[in-house]
Amino acid sequence: MNVPNRFKIALSKPAKERPVLDLVGSSVEAIADIVMKDDLMSAVPIFASAMKLLKVSDSYRDRMFGAKLLAFITEANNMTSDQRHATVSKLTKDDEGKKAAETLLLVIDKLNDMDKPALLGFLLRKFGDGRVTSVELRRLACAIDTAFADDLSAFLNESDAPSDKTSNALHREPLVSSGLTRMLTGDTIDETGMIYFRPTELGELLLRLVND
Repeated sequence: MNVPNRFKIALSKPAKERPVLDLVGSSVEAIADIVMKDDLMSAVPIFASAMKLLKVSDSYRDRMFGAKLLAFITEANNMTSDQRHATVSKLTKDDEGKKAAETLLLVIDKLNDMDKPALLGFLLRKFGDGRVTSVELRRLACAIDTAFADDLSAFLNESDAPSDKTSNALHREPLVSSGLTRMLTGDTIDETGMIYFRPTELGELLLRLVND
């Protein structure tokens, strides 16, 4: 089973089947120590700095943040050493890469679903592979943050072709605010007054990445 399918299934699971939630009962220092052992996290300055600051606090919010970071990096680490090196290089060598790292950290901090960090980790791997640019990574991260998890899960699991205008899937309308879908009106006489919701270029990109 590939990474995207694991994410799709995870969004449908009840909370008790999500192991990452068990970490919320651990101390922030314990979670930070686990995350900082990862060479990807320690090699990217903004990630490393965040974990160092996190270790001096032990609030429930900080535990949640630490747990989300761990879920993110666990998924991101499904890569070879060469891919990891390339990813670190892209996140640290120029302003665009550093900005992408900053966006990921800020988005992870405020994510409202414990399965979303894994999807961001998956996208980080695609960034390292050159499948998405730093700007696309930032846009996708913000879209995932905005999207309601159930609608996002349905979107990633839908069987319609990404460009199928006639789909009237109810989950597509709420995703307009995330930038993953857009509203279209009918363009023939028979479609007069009808409204459709179609994936945007960003939405189609996400679907391609997840379904490859």
